[in-house]
Parts: sequence; structure tokens; C-alpha cells
Amino acid sequence: MAKNLFFKLVLSCTLVLFSHQLFAQSEAAKTIDNLIAQNKLSDALKKIESGLAGSPKSVELLARKSRVTALKADGVNSEDEKVKLYEQAEKIATLAVEANPKDAEGYLRRAAAKGKLGLYKGILESRSLVLELRKDVKKALELAPAGSYEKALGSYILGRVHLKLAKKPKVMRIPLGLGWASKSKGVKLLKEAITLAPQSVPFHLTYAEYLIDADKKDDAKTVLAKIENFPVFDPPDVEHKKTAKKLLSEL
Repeated sequence: MAKNLFFKLVLSCTLVLFSHQLFAQSEAAKTIDNLIAQNKLSDALKKIESGLAGSPKSVELLARKSRVTALKADGVNSEDEKVKLYEQAEKIATLAVEANPKDAEGYLRRAAAKGKLGLYKGILESRSLVLELRKDVKKALELAPAGSYEKALGSYILGRVHLKLAKKPKVMRIPLGLGWASKSKGVKLLKEAITLAPQSVPFHLTYAEYLIDADKKDDAKTVLAKIENFPVFDPPDVEHKKTAKKLLSEL
């Protein structure tokens, strides 16, 4: 399947990152998140499966299984295998939603999986995935506790979608049911995300990239300079830090 340029405009790979701050954590969840941060995905999956054997409807474990499955997909070369794993991640996240429809975690993880899948679908399927993603994130934002990382992540995902879609003329988006996106809403949501998650590498990097595009270079420098000292929560954070350092050197 060919990658869809429309969806690549909407969502980049950073959209699906999940920091280990995301959930109210048990000790087992903290151990799993630490393994993920070290890119020890196989070990993390063993811990998850062990936990699910005793608690098959644990939302925190199902959400992490979906997350690990998507991260594994990122590392394979075959597009068919990527799609297969992203679809698995989406199905696992749906199990989390079904286990507890009042928990934001499952919705956010499912939105993340849909974001990845959209990169490998045709334009009509990609459009549907964007709308489904938006629905899941809005539901998560309704359910997430005030001031929580879930709220931050939902704001980040939806904010990024707004900004990416808003780059296309509204007249082109309206027939696709995507006329709701706007730059102002996107920026507001990104600001909310970095306020609620003051040490998130991808959130700050995305905001800095927006500032650069908006020709607010001094503000961008301030944001980028902070990233070097942020902790690593997800394997891709290492590369994001390198990107931030490179952007800073070019300003």
C-alpha cells in the first residue's frame, strides 16, 4: 500500500507518542514504562502478558500492550507488517475501551493507532480515520481528569491535527468534512499540552516547529533550549532531542 500524502500532512509519527506519565500507575505499570523508555520492548511485552494473564481487562495493561505493539510496528521495514501491527494495536486499544468506556486511556491509544494506520491507507479511508481519531480524542478529553497527562496528550493530538489540516484551504476541506480545523484552535491546544506536560519532548518540539513556521524565532529558541534537559519517556525521544538541537543550531 502506498503512503497517503494527505494523511502524512495531517499526522506525523510524533502524534502517537505516549509518555510514561500518561496513566495513574501501579508499580507493575511503572516497571513496564521504564522498560519501554529503555527500548526493551520484548521485556515490556512479557511483563504486560504476565499481568494480563491475571487481569485480562486491565485498561492500563491493555493500553500499554497497544502502545508496545505500535512501537514494534515502527521498527519493521515491511509496510504490510506495519499495517498488520498497527491494526493489532487498534484492536487492543478497542479492548481497553470496552473494558472501561469511562477511561480516557483506551480512546487515546486507539487514536494513536488510527493515526499510524492512516499513513498506509487510501485517501477515503484516511479521511475516515481522521474523523474517527478526532472523535476518540474528544471523548478522551471529556473523560480525562483536569490537569492530567491524559488531558495533555489529547490536547496535543487534536492540536496537531488542527494545525496540519489548517495548512490546506478551508474550501478544499469542507467537502471532506474537515472544515472544523483552524490554526488558532491548534495553537491553543498545543499550549495547553505543554503547560500540562512541562517535560514532554515531542510536545515542546512540535510547538517549537510551529513557532519557527510563524517566524517567532526567539520564542522557538527558548522552547528548543529546554528540550535537552528533559527526561526520555519513549524510545523516539532520543531522536527528537537530536532534531531539537539541530533546529536550535540553525536559528
